[in-house]
Amino acid sequence: IFAAYQGGRLIGVLPLRLSDGVLSSTDNEEVPLYGFLAESETAAGQLLDALFSQGAHRIDLAFLDYSFAESGEALISLGRASADAAGYEVLARSAQKVPYVDLSETTWDAYQSGLGKSMQKDIRRCRRRLEEEGRLTIDVFDGTQRLDELLEEGFRVEGSGWKEAEGTSINSSPAQRRFYTELARWAAERGWLRLAFLRLDGRTLAFDYCLECNRVHYLIKTGYDPAHARFSPGKVLRQHMLARAFSE
Repeated sequence: IFAAYQGGRLIGVLPLRLSDGVLSSTDNEEVPLYGFLAESETAAGQLLDALFSQGAHRIDLAFLDYSFAESGEALISLGRASADAAGYEVLARSAQKVPYVDLSETTWDAYQSGLGKSMQKDIRRCRRRLEEEGRLTIDVFDGTQRLDELLEEGFRVEGSGWKEAEGTSINSSPAQRRFYTELARWAAERGWLRLAFLRLDGRTLAFDYCLECNRVHYLIKTGYDPAHARFSPGKVLRQHMLARAFSE
């Protein structure tokens, strides 16, 4: 753990892991972003100088979140300068950002119109076909009641299909299941948990595991029943959750 101080006051922290002579960031599939805890670019520069002075044969800082910096280019420049001074060759590349919708900049009607007529028609068709199959319901829970039961139902749907086969589902390992269960309990205590279910005659076809905090809705995990893929239940649930976000 690298730490930067100014006048005896902590101004920056950079955690890394060391393995086989490689210093790397602490990201993983559950925590896909990594960053400096620094109050300024000056603090980040001090951390970078300390990092590149360690003599590691390789340093990997993927995927670096530079939201604290005025610009990503400024942080990359800092990194390049420190790395060059220490004799390292630098490779920098951009990763795709997670898509989001800024609700303050548009309305629900305007957002839907921006999807295009074919997308809107497809969503209406999918929902209509589902309603023709039986009773369609969409429910959102905050986890204050029946949490274990809801998680069991949701995790089962989230892991169906390709996620289970590739070992990326919540149920794929005891550690992942424990992590998301404990996170749900922690979030429910604070009023942040949202579990959304799209059901047909009581059977769950799609599931969203979400958090809501500081007027931001975060979609953490999602999944759908592949046996009903022709109805695009995930797309129908996504439209509902977006409409809900606009209304609330």
